Amino acid sequence: MKKVRKNGPTKDLSTSAWSFFTDCRDWMCKNTLSLAKSVNMSNIILDKEEFALLSDAEIFLVKKRLSEKLNMLLSDCIKNIEHCLTEHPGFLEEEVVMNRPKISKGENYLSFPWQILDYPRLFGREDIFAIRTLCWWGQSFSITLHLSGKYADQFHSKLNHHLAFLADNDYFICINSNQWHHHFGSDNYLSAGELSGINETITSLYQRNHFIKIMKKIPLSDWMNLSEKSGNIYRELFRIISD
Repeated sequence: MKKVRKNGPTKDLSTSAWSFFTDCRDWMCKNTLSLAKSVNMSNIILDKEEFALLSDAEIFLVKKRLSEKLNMLLSDCIKNIEHCLTEHPGFLEEEVVMNRPKISKGENYLSFPWQILDYPRLFGREDIFAIRTLCWWGQSFSITLHLSGKYADQFHSKLNHHLAFLADNDYFICINSNQWHHHFGSDNYLSAGELSGINETITSLYQRNHFIKIMKKIPLSDWMNLSEKSGNIYRELFRIISD
């Protein structure tokens, strides 16, 4: 297995693929400082649940162990993607496949921790090709094919041609005009089967928003089967875009 980078986002990613994470962090810092200046500190009272959490050292050790195990689960997904790349040689440009897998994590995307594997990955100023395997604590695992620029232009017709397959297999399509929102709300994703109800296709969304995101969720309760289930999703996505 290849060695996986687990350090934080690089500078170029922080201005593109990770801008929404850093924006959330900066907003929280700014508003927390403003709140602290305006609050009378004598009025701050910890309730029973808050104090129990603060004083429970074991729970933080459990969280650390869990984070390490989730990194291992995500790392185990890499072999499935590499198998897909071997089965479908040549259809992705060298600038995409040359980048090593990367696992990153954070503590506060809409109040919940997250860990993410990006592989294959290319986050350019205009062109993006990424398969993103996300563990969003308290929510779900998800796998997203994220395309923009020349890669969205290259693959939108193939994805649109397989819209019925995506609908039958519980995929979701991003309908948001902002490609850096990753939550599962109905203002961000609709099931592929619901697109016709709003008179949309993958191609029409691409033409308006200039990116494509295709996502499928895996329940957290299926963590033991993450490798198998993610492998099935990777194979489906690779088959569609390499067809």
